[in-house]
Amino acid sequence: MTTKYYKYLYKLMKDDLTDARMELDYAYCAKEDGEAELAKYFGTAASERLNKSFKETHALFQNYAQQETDFEKESVSMCLWDEIHQEMEDEYEYLLKRLAKL
Repeated sequence: MTTKYYKYLYKLMKDDLTDARMELDYAYCAKEDGEAELAKYFGTAASERLNKSFKETHALFQNYAQQETDFEKESVSMCLWDEIHQEMEDEYEYLLKRLAKL
């Protein structure tokens, strides 16, 4: 797979996390204003982004990355992979916890 496709998959994952964060903000705002139906709608939208779209794209990205030749070899790309992957996993876990509190 060429690097442009890694870039596309990365951008999709980043968009999922960004949109889920935004939808959770909307859900919390609606909840504070007593708009339970809207809070549920926004929370459901965030859940779909996190539990469907992000997870599927992440699995695809990870599958392709691990098929790369010398993936385990220490390199700049491996270092970047570790950092990006950890950052996204942390954001994903944070948003799941926030969703659970809604």
